[in-house]
Amino acid sequence: MLRRPPPLRRLLLATALVLAPASVPTAALAGEMADAATGGKPPAPQARWLDTRPRQIEADWVQLKSGEWLRGKIISFHNKKLEFDSDELKEQSIKLEKIRYLKSARSYSLRFESADDRLGKQTSGKIEIHSGEVYVSNDYHDERYALPTLISIARNDSTELGYWQAKATLSLNIRRGNTEQTDFAAQLHASRRTTLSRLTLKYLGNFTSTDNSQTANNHRLNANYDIFITTRLFWSAVFGEYFRDPFQNISHRLLAGTGIGYNLIDSNKTDWHVSGGPGIKETRYTTVEAGRDPSESTLFLALKSDFDTELNSKVDLIATYSINLANRASGGYTHHALGSIETELNKWLDFDVSLVWDRVQYPAKTAAGITPKQDDFKLLVGLSFDL
Repeated sequence: MLRRPPPLRRLLLATALVLAPASVPTAALAGEMADAATGGKPPAPQARWLDTRPRQIEADWVQLKSGEWLRGKIISFHNKKLEFDSDELKEQSIKLEKIRYLKSARSYSLRFESADDRLGKQTSGKIEIHSGEVYVSNDYHDERYALPTLISIARNDSTELGYWQAKATLSLNIRRGNTEQTDFAAQLHASRRTTLSRLTLKYLGNFTSTDNSQTANNHRLNANYDIFITTRLFWSAVFGEYFRDPFQNISHRLLAGTGIGYNLIDSNKTDWHVSGGPGIKETRYTTVEAGRDPSESTLFLALKSDFDTELNSKVDLIATYSINLANRASGGYTHHALGSIETELNKWLDFDVSLVWDRVQYPAKTAAGITPKQDDFKLLVGLSFDL
């Protein structure tokens, strides 16, 4: 015999059965409620983070293909590499293949490959790069170019300083005790680059003192001013060198000339260009044998190679080799070779090891009848930093 539930339980059960359909909407009713909330339209899909772009442009922006964003200022673009000064990470060198998006807040000068102009197409304006295209906008018109045709980007700075980059390398060795010796070497590399020209200045100096007596004191200053004729061919409008080394019996040597050059390799990892041309060479010796003129002037032929390659993300190999061919009284065949391995320690400091080889085929005898050696070798170890 079944027992009936108590009166209170029967009342609660009946109330639950009546209220259940009203408190639990069906799937169709839930959909109608969602449509009412959105005006009958499906909600817009949320934008992906990788597709977002800065709206307020108060600086230059770069987005890498990894999705990372950099805020700062474009320094230059050459050899498929963007030099970018980040607000937080300082100066960065970014390969073009790693860039997803770029937008500038200021105007820049750009040069593109062109079948109609050997120098390439030049333009200026604000830049936007994405989807394999370069968009340039200025007060007069908007332009679009294929990204692979981009050769260079340079600043449109109102100040001259904006066109320059410089790097210094210093090394110091001090010994005290039975032998007191001080070795100091300095290298300076400065360049000014625009879309049409390149000015390069290089300095190399060495000083050594042993027991209060100088045993080395030499200085070399090189200058080149190149004007691009095509994307690879350039005119070395002026090149020159000043050299001084009393221990090689050279009070001073001055070279000046003009020539032509060509970029053999111009890629995102390697830059190799060669140049050459005639010039005038003026040499003054410190002392000479009796009856010989201490000054010699002659025409000469110069040949030069500049090679720079990236061995990996941290190590660069740089090699410079220059040859001068002149008459015997001015030393005959002379050359200057410099090879450097630069290892990046951080964004602004490198560890450099350089080997220098100078050779004079016919050194001039001193007044004492001493003939300096033909070859001089130097090994320089130091730290370099951007100026």
